[in-house]
Amino acid sequence: MRCSTLLAGLLVLGTGGASLAACPDTNPADGLCDVAVLRVRLTRNLGTGSFPRGKISIEGEFLTDPGAGDVFDAAAGIEIRVTDGDTVDQTLVWTPAECETTRSGRLRCTNATGYKAVFAPLKLTPSLFHFRLKAAKMDIGFQQPFHPPVTVRIEHGGGIVRQGDVDECKNSSKGMNCRHL
Repeated sequence: MRCSTLLAGLLVLGTGGASLAACPDTNPADGLCDVAVLRVRLTRNLGTGSFPRGKISIEGEFLTDPGAGDVFDAAAGIEIRVTDGDTVDQTLVWTPAECETTRSGRLRCTNATGYKAVFAPLKLTPSLFHFRLKAAKMDIGFQQPFHPPVTVRIEHGGGIVRQGDVDECKNSSKGMNCRHL
């Protein structure tokens, strides 16, 4: 079963201390909106010089509830924090000026360091967003291996927080690949 099918079937709307609006939340005790993290690739900083060469690539989905005030946009900027079970802790930030919305509702963000994120509502289910993030030239994973789980936390809208993780991961000499099974 695809993850979007799982998300579209959520019936629980949670409101928590960290959220300003109702949002799809399968664990109301944590007060965070849900993110389905579908794929993550962490690439180790393999260079021999001082120039960072690590990479983070993420793909996922989340539901919004516009009727309850849970609208996804970049009006207050977007912040994405990526952590693994050990040493990775990276925060990527986009200001409202670094994001543009297309007529189809797709939100494309590129910050000054070149980190990119795209958030696209699905055509038949506009409250379901699919997102992709790519960040290169990151100073991550010099010698140590990465450790699951990888947690992705998205903050937007002046206080709405979405979080999800993936722990089905495989390490290699170059990095770690994770995917939602």
